Amino acid sequence: MAETKSANKKVLELIKQLGLTEPKEIIKAIKGLKMHGNETVIEPLVKLYSTTTNNAVQSEIIDLLNSIKSTKVPAVLITCLTNDEYANARQMMLSSIWNSNLDYTNNLSEIVEAAQKGEMMDAMECLTILENMEGTLDEEKIMDALVSIKSYLSENATVNTPKMGLLREVAMLLTEINESL
Repeated sequence: MAETKSANKKVLELIKQLGLTEPKEIIKAIKGLKMHGNETVIEPLVKLYSTTTNNAVQSEIIDLLNSIKSTKVPAVLITCLTNDEYANARQMMLSSIWNSNLDYTNNLSEIVEAAQKGEMMDAMECLTILENMEGTLDEEKIMDALVSIKSYLSENATVNTPKMGLLREVAMLLTEINESL
């Protein structure tokens, strides 16, 4: 119990250090979170990523999110992904979904929705996630994502952009996955 309390105190202190102004100190805190952190550090890191312009800090956050292995992370990251406050971090979050090798099969709808809301690169990341997704896919989850994207494509049928082309590929892939179940 005392160890847990001490670890939580350490994590809280490191999260507090994310608010420092010196990039070297922020990076040091992120590296500390990589060793001592848990799922509670995800949102503060996403928030920092979306507000900082320092490439080294952003790179360190990407590295942490790509390598984190806690099974509690997907729920927290999906909450951030669906929060419009972090829209400018959407591509980074989508990229971390497929780089982390964690199970996001229950979050297909949220991932597809993020691609719809986002830019072309968000759609590209979504396609990559689907192409590399492992685990047991639930037919209901696939159908929810499929209905959502087909509705979006129907509403935007006259739009012909690279993003829409990628979203059409996402819809085709979801259809293939659904038919193979």
